[in-house]
Amino acid sequence: MSVAAARPRARLAVSNIAWPREAWRDALALLRDLGVEGVELAPMNVFPAWDDALLDAAAGLRDDLAGRGLAVPALQGWLFGVDGAALFRGPEATEAFVAHCAKVAKLAGALGASACVYGAPRSRDPGVLAPEAAWEEAVATLRRVAPLFVEVGASLAFEPNAARYACRFVTGTDEAIRLVREVDRRGVALQIDTGTVFLEDGDPAVLPRAAPWAAHLHVSEPDLAPLGTSGVDHAPLGAALAHSGYSGWVSIEMRATPEWRENVSRAVALVRQHYGDVLQ
Repeated sequence: MSVAAARPRARLAVSNIAWPREAWRDALALLRDLGVEGVELAPMNVFPAWDDALLDAAAGLRDDLAGRGLAVPALQGWLFGVDGAALFRGPEATEAFVAHCAKVAKLAGALGASACVYGAPRSRDPGVLAPEAAWEEAVATLRRVAPLFVEVGASLAFEPNAARYACRFVTGTDEAIRLVREVDRRGVALQIDTGTVFLEDGDPAVLPRAAPWAAHLHVSEPDLAPLGTSGVDHAPLGAALAHSGYSGWVSIEMRATPEWRENVSRAVALVRQHYGDVLQ
């Protein structure tokens, strides 16, 4: 089962974790000026709570962003502040995870987001589970949640997360490909993250292997440093991606700093320089 996006070209987005919450309006104006087409959302950076009013607020936000020429391609950080939901940790935590995925899928549908990025290393810590048992549990649970995302035209995009971030389950891109292939359900796809490639994979050739399974892509650097500041070289990754067939969203992911305006402008220029072949 291949889940590669069907868009004729990739489109550029920036995650809203790149600026302070109070800078929302200024950031949207900057994205418009830079010609960025999408804003990826960490929900709790925008909405006050996972409550009954959330979907109405999301529909209003989608309309507001559309009026500014911006789409919402993806959600990330959607387990932030959610207690008790985990991929492992026993039946109660698993059921809470499934229930929260249902909320996330509805939010994605209201916003028009096609990918819900699942990173969250702590929520997928297998604890004392043997690797084989953890793998089987993860496959079973991901198969359960897949239809929730299919129903709204989205995917849970499973992100390999580097061991540097205390992740203990699926740290490399090839391992994430294997997981998605074994789940083998529409509604569960791969999240490509260049920060993971730098920290775990090393070889840009992993990108053509990943692209057919990918619902979304983050351009990031180790520790979510502002792009262009950590000394890594994006050129080989951009060249590999250009020959991968990837045509989904390319989203800039980096942490906010007081110099967020300069960081966003520099990051957009860097992505266009090194990943421009998939954006044309």
